[in-house]
Amino acid sequence: MLEPTLCWGRRADGQDLLSIGTSEEGRPLSVILLGNPLAPLRVLIMAGQHGDETPAMQAASAVATWCNQQPQLADVHLAVLPCLNPDGAAHYSRYNAQGVDLNRDHQRLASVEVRALHAFVRQWRPHLIVDLHVYPPRRRHLLRQGLVFCHDLFVDVPTNPAIRHAWPAALPTSLLATLIAQLNQQGYLAGRYTLIRPSGKVRHSTPDIADARNGLALRYGIFTILLEGRQPQRRDPPTHHDRVQAAFRCALTEILAWAQQHREALCADPPIPRPGDLLPMRAKRVRADTVCTLPFADKRTGIVHPVGLPGPYLSDLQPTRYLTLPAAYAVPQQAHGLLKILEYHGFQSHPARHDAQFTTQLCQKPPSKIDAMLEHNQPQQTALLNYQLFPVTQPGGQTLALFLEPDSRWRLSRHQAADFIQGLIGGDPLLRIIA
Repeated sequence: MLEPTLCWGRRADGQDLLSIGTSEEGRPLSVILLGNPLAPLRVLIMAGQHGDETPAMQAASAVATWCNQQPQLADVHLAVLPCLNPDGAAHYSRYNAQGVDLNRDHQRLASVEVRALHAFVRQWRPHLIVDLHVYPPRRRHLLRQGLVFCHDLFVDVPTNPAIRHAWPAALPTSLLATLIAQLNQQGYLAGRYTLIRPSGKVRHSTPDIADARNGLALRYGIFTILLEGRQPQRRDPPTHHDRVQAAFRCALTEILAWAQQHREALCADPPIPRPGDLLPMRAKRVRADTVCTLPFADKRTGIVHPVGLPGPYLSDLQPTRYLTLPAAYAVPQQAHGLLKILEYHGFQSHPARHDAQFTTQLCQKPPSKIDAMLEHNQPQQTALLNYQLFPVTQPGGQTLALFLEPDSRWRLSRHQAADFIQGLIGGDPLLRIIA
């Protein structure tokens, strides 16, 4: 697949500008390049997936001003994408012009904006991606208890258990602890991004691969960081906006310093999947022994005080089902929609030779009864004349299994990709290639 051509330019202030594409309504998607182009460490800072999150976009835009004054940029090549959703920003909408939530589109790639971002990531190959957002502090079910979120900044890291990476297992936990401690020491209230459901369940971010934090980390093995600043409210004092901007700036400064300290781990190539590897396909949340305690602001007085949340605290993820990776997946050539999605993701494929025979299995859910499972889906020799073959032995190849396996919690068919479903229920079936 030919990648789109990147167009270079220069801003009025002399900074390099890179056009990575255009939005649905034709607005440019522009990346500002800063720092040392020859530096071994490349960092992408992005914002504006949601067009109504103005403070996050302003913080990303401000990076171009203050980062040039940071001495650590001598060892970093920095790309800043202030707004991935310029159409949404123009209409002050969360969604793009086609009604797509861009931060739920990193699996299907239905939007031209997210496709442009992924193409840029494949070509520029950053070692770290920082994704800026804002969160609404007032939630209806919490307001009924008189509680308002008061964190200046929430932070999170990749959580999907199928992500293959080169960094040490303890690195995400270490970053969370370090960054939160540094922000709190600087006078900001920070914590790990925490969601409280109306049912009372407390958990951290989703392991879903449709968002940028997990989707980009899974597909490309890149360490990603989520920053969620507090959305200003009408009742906030005028200084609140400046405080959120300062919190973003402090966090980005600390992240750049942390990235250089861990440059060797971040720059290492992720491991290539191999047939026979075990891949987590599903996971469950594990209840902690402790109560989750968070600071909240009182709805009426604004006084901040710690609150022990009575609901179950689901603090961690535990894989519950694994798949043994096959050698490749065979996709029917008439499944045009599915093939287009895999092409957008940059997966390499090739047609089968006419004289080749492969040991295959149907890619379908096993029956629930044990006796049926023993006889289910025995391997058979198949000629794959009307198929496109996708080896798992390519960077991010484990993503193919999560997308295509019907038993995967994160399968593509849950998004109702019509051609993909048609490939399963009619015509040639989707196949695993065992050998």
